[in-house]
Amino acid sequence: MVGHLCERKREPGRRTPLTHCRRWCAQSVGMTPSTTFTALAADSLPYPHGLGKSGPPQLERLERGMRQLLRAQFNDVATNREWFWHPEYQCLIQQYLSDYFNAKGDIVDIATAALQWAQTSRHFGAPLEGAGLAERKFIESLGPEPVGETAHIVREWTLSPPEVVVNADGSYACGDGRHRMSYLRACVQPDSPDFPVLVRLKRF
Repeated sequence: MVGHLCERKREPGRRTPLTHCRRWCAQSVGMTPSTTFTALAADSLPYPHGLGKSGPPQLERLERGMRQLLRAQFNDVATNREWFWHPEYQCLIQQYLSDYFNAKGDIVDIATAALQWAQTSRHFGAPLEGAGLAERKFIESLGPEPVGETAHIVREWTLSPPEVVVNADGSYACGDGRHRMSYLRACVQPDSPDFPVLVRLKRF
């Protein structure tokens, strides 16, 4: 495993317990389709099914780099998991995702603020059923909106956090937001593996 590649170190005091999330995960097998706005520890996040995509130049260059590195296994989750902490893989993440995300503000601060705002909802951590209804219930019960220079980014993250799909066997897979999850994980997991990340758990 490579060392911490982000410039900022995260102080231990920023960690928060994730017992409620682990308890929910243990109880989730056999549940009906639902959406849960909750937190997962950084080291519990799923690994991506490939990084990079068409669109933003940074992501297009990231995809080219990842395809050169992983070849035919570019989209394979197991391969991405195996390679994630290799220096070559981490260098591609830092080279192309650092500017892409940090141009909007420090991603760790934004993720922290998004979770704090999400926790003001009385539906935080509760499985919510109904397509579209779950999101509306969660959003309508949020507390006062965040303020400050990055408030709009915090708002975007809270209202549309990275999506994690819960498979039938209880394992996780990336939905929307694999680049956010991967870059944040690269920044925080080496020093704070239990760093809590706001996600939207989807069970179908």
